[in-house]
Amino acid sequence: MVENFIQAAPSDLETALLQQIEQRTCGQVRRLRIDVRPDRVVIHGSTPTYYLKQLVLEAVLDVTRSQPVPPVRLNIQIGTRSTQQNQRRGRLQRAG
Repeated sequence: MVENFIQAAPSDLETALLQQIEQRTCGQVRRLRIDVRPDRVVIHGSTPTYYLKQLVLEAVLDVTRSQPVPPVRLNIQIGTRSTQQNQRRGRLQRAG
């Protein structure tokens, strides 16, 4: 099934996604990283609100509506840095 997807250079798709996400979110997604592979696209980052995560999804749809691409997965964490750090500390304390 993967062979049905347009074989555009991954850097082109990655660049288009990065630009559209940056534009839609006004650069508010921290640690934004995109992994483009033949079988999937994974978008990583963190944002303080669910609204900004929704804007990331809308940006992805803007780019992918015009061309077939592999399945896209959003790996966007929600919360402020202090919230995320507190969550990590809580997991470490429970594990220890």
